[in-house]
Order: sequence, then structure tokens, then C-alpha cells
Amino acid sequence: FFSSRRRHTRFRNVTGVQTCALPISVLMVRQLAAGKSDEAHGLWYRQAASMCRTVVPLTMGTALIAPEVFRLLFGTRYGGSVLPFQVFALIGLHRVSEYGVILRSAGRTRDVATSSVVLLGSIIALGIPGVLMGGMAGLTASTVCAHLVAWWWVLGKVASIFGRTRQTVFPWTDWASRVLLYGAATFAVGWMASFVDGTTQRLLTKSLAMGAVVVFTEFGATRFRESLSATQLEGCHVR
Repeated sequence: FFSSRRRHTRFRNVTGVQTCALPISVLMVRQLAAGKSDEAHGLWYRQAASMCRTVVPLTMGTALIAPEVFRLLFGTRYGGSVLPFQVFALIGLHRVSEYGVILRSAGRTRDVATSSVVLLGSIIALGIPGVLMGGMAGLTASTVCAHLVAWWWVLGKVASIFGRTRQTVFPWTDWASRVLLYGAATFAVGWMASFVDGTTQRLLTKSLAMGAVVVFTEFGATRFRESLSATQLEGCHVR
């Protein structure tokens, strides 16, 4: 499933492109090589929007059930580690863009390495004051902010490949709407579960309630919108 390719493109010689996401990588290499940047962007854009439907609820769900999981696995010994873990889990919210695939497909391997340097520098710059002001929780929050800085930087490089801006290159509406929705659901479910006695019972309550939100949002609401669109289309045909 993993493969290496050597292709000569107008961007640069792309050698040994890692194709973990094989269909995306291969198609993007071909489209960029043919100068079809709009098609390549559409492919990546749809993939990122699709990833939002999975990554965002999983990330929020991980933060939601962390207190019960820690208590069941470690007892009360590591209760102070729950909050830093929850904050650190939020790093997963930006793991929807797969920017490494794009940069490698366009031959921007130097930018891949530079993004790591930007991330490391941001962690050092933000982490020192963070740990001084907030201890472990402050360090974790600073690390999340550092990832956002590096993400914003690398999105600029991705936008330059497709000839777009940061505001238009990424499906911000899909991402932000789900962050807000599942963020609100996380607080609501956590508050509801606080009235449940027993660690196992709270874990089960949180899991079932959050799962119901995900199923309704990603399946029920989607089918409702599709049926509504079909009904409107039929109405136009009748007229």
C-alpha cells in the first residue's frame, strides 16, 4: 500500500513521495504535474471537509471521556493530569488538512522540514511563559497554540501551491461549524453526566450521548438536507 514514485513536474523533481494516502497522493501528483491546480485543490478540499466529520467529533469525544478513563485506569493518582491531557487532545482538531501530502506532491519537501522548525520554535517561545504561568496545564495550552501557529504558516504554503489565500484554500465553514457544534455538545453532555453516579455509568452516559449527537449530525441531518434539496428540485420541475 506504500509506494515511491519519481515524477518530473514543473514544480520540481518529486522523488519518493510517501503515498500513505495512496489515492490522494497519486492523483495530486498527476494533477499538479499536468498544471491542473484547481482540480488538485478540489480533491484536497473535499478530503479535508470529509476528515472534519470524523476527526473533530473524535477529538472532542476523547477530551470528554478523559476523566472517567483516567479514573478507571489509574484510580485517583493521576487526577491532576486529566486537564492537561484534555487540552493536549485538542491538537487533533487541526489534523484534518493532511498538508504533508500536498507539500510532498508539489515537491515542497523543504517546506515540510521548515514547518517542523516553525512548530519547535513556537513551542519554545510559547511554552516557557506558559509553564511559568500555568504549570503543566499552561505548557499544554501553549503547545496547542504553537500547533495553531505552525498550521497557519503551513496553510500559507499550501495556498501558494494552489494560487489561493488562506481564507479560501481550506474548508473553514465545515471545520468551524463542527468545532462549535461538538464543543457545545461536549460541555452539554459533560454537564448532564455530572448528575450520574458512578464512574462507569458516567463513561457510558457520555459515550452514548455523544455518539447520538454524532449520528444525528453526520447522518440524520445530512439525509434531511438531501431530502429537502430533492423536494425543492421536484417542486421546481412541477412548476
